[in-house]
Amino acid sequence: MKAYTYFMAVISTAILLAMGVLALLYTSNLLSPSIITYFTETGRWVVGVVGAIFILLALGEIYAGSKSIRQEPAVSFENPLGEVRISYSAMEDYIRRLVVQEIKGVKRVRANIKESRGGVSVGVKVEAEDGQNIPRLANGLQERVSSYLKDVLGIASLSQVKVHINRISPPPEIREEGET
Repeated sequence: MKAYTYFMAVISTAILLAMGVLALLYTSNLLSPSIITYFTETGRWVVGVVGAIFILLALGEIYAGSKSIRQEPAVSFENPLGEVRISYSAMEDYIRRLVVQEIKGVKRVRANIKESRGGVSVGVKVEAEDGQNIPRLANGLQERVSSYLKDVLGIASLSQVKVHINRISPPPEIREEGET
């Protein structure tokens, strides 16, 4: 991909330079009228081929640009055998499962990972059960998510773990009694 980017930079620079020089020569009347006549009469096929090449290059740029936009954000680090990339969505999914399975009093979880100045920032929205000590629950959640990301995934650039309790629901036994 780097070779393609370099190639496109060289080609586009050369084309812009040539067009600029031709425009300056034309406006200063230094461009021979025979060259202009050649391109308007006998050189139409040359202009057509150059135009087709420009269209193909433009389509290649559109494809390369859309491919880089579609690439999912990920955390990457080097191992002795090569690069390792862990997508944000994979980390978010695992955090969801980890929190619900391992932290008592948590009903539902939504995780959101973003890149920030200090590294990776994690936002966790939680539905907690009623009767839980919320400060202790939030602290345990932050510690567990932080240790998971640092110890298991090897992410050293964790900037923060934000916890947002967006709902406190009754425990399952109270809900079941109310439903019957």
